Parts: sequence; structure tokens; C-alpha cells
Amino acid sequence: MERPQNVSLAIHLQWVVMAMSAVISVLDPRGIVHNSPAPLGTMCLIVVKLCVMFFLAYRLSIGRIRVRRTLLIIFLLGTLPQLYYLTAILRASFVAGVVVIFQATLQAIILPLVFTPSASEWFKSKQEKAFDHARNDRLSDS
Repeated sequence: MERPQNVSLAIHLQWVVMAMSAVISVLDPRGIVHNSPAPLGTMCLIVVKLCVMFFLAYRLSIGRIRVRRTLLIIFLLGTLPQLYYLTAILRASFVAGVVVIFQATLQAIILPLVFTPSASEWFKSKQEKAFDHARNDRLSDS
């Protein structure tokens, strides 16, 4: 089954969101909002965050069904803290605040795109192919 356009758009938007996270990290490199006393710790957190975002975007692009739920949970859990962060970052840097708002908007657009009926069918077909492939590998090893 061919990937639906809405899933392709969601994947591209997820890569844009990841790039925007890198931009936000550059605009707020020392954790101005958090007044981080340890710049190395802040940079490590930024790298971990970008790695997780890369992993999720990659898993979304190869059609892993659980990534949709993971993105939803992360979005829901991150919404309230992000509102606090947004007010603080707007005070520190208006440009960074606008980027954060745009990033959150893109994330809110991605979620409905990956939960449409055509997207659900595509993810399920990719999941079934992965299970079939794994089952065939086990049978050939026996």
C-alpha cells in the first residue's frame, strides 16, 4: 500500500519540527529561560531531545504504528509545561517565542494527519508486513 499524502505531509512536518527545535536551541543556547547553571547539562539535554525527535520522525516515516500514540502522549504531556515555557521565552526572546508557537502549531497539525482513516490503514498494513517478515525469519531459522 502506498503512503497516503497526509502521512507524507505529517512526516515532513515532523522533520521541520525537529529542525525548529535545533533553531530554538541556538536561540536559547544557555537555557536563558531555565537559568541553567550547567551549560554542559543543558547541551546534553538538547542533544538527547533532538535524538529522541529524530528517532520518532524516523519511526513515523517507516510506518511504525506505536509512534502515533507516542507523539500524542508526548504532545498532551508537554502542552501545559510548554505554556509556562512560552511566556518565559517570549520575555527573553520574541523571535524564539514565535518559533516555539509555530513549532507547537505544527505539532498540533501533525496529530490529526496521522490518525485519519487512510493513515490508520497504511500504518496497519506496514505493521502487518513487519510481523509477516519477522514470522518468516523465525520459520526460516528453524
